[in-house]
Amino acid sequence: MSIALHPARIWSAGDGVRVGLSVLVDGNRIAKIAPRGEIGAADETIELPGCTLLPGLMDLHSHLFLHPYNETPWDDQVLKQSEAYRTVRAVNHARDTLAAEAMQLIAGVTVLFVVEDERPVGILSMHDLLRAGVM
Repeated sequence: MSIALHPARIWSAGDGVRVGLSVLVDGNRIAKIAPRGEIGAADETIELPGCTLLPGLMDLHSHLFLHPYNETPWDDQVLKQSEAYRTVRAVNHARDTLAAEAMQLIAGVTVLFVVEDERPVGILSMHDLLRAGVM
């Protein structure tokens, strides 16, 4: 399925703000960025007057295994709580974070990078989680 997006502006880190361009998305890939007349036919067209289209944004610093220090001090969380207990809390925190990120997805956040002091967690792709039905 192809989608033609027609925003007022497109922003990218390398090029800044550009006007007069449209984007053709084919499946899950950007197939073309060109003036509207050069985009061609698409299965669906989305008009975005007054809007600026951005690439996917990333939340580059999230903690799932830690919760607010006013609830439990860091030393207690890391040194006294069992890993199993902290993992259960992390799963619940991940669920809550992803629910909040689902709202952020509307604002363009597509990747959540999880950082922890004692274990590598990595990158959670919003697209993959949506496709898997997790969020």
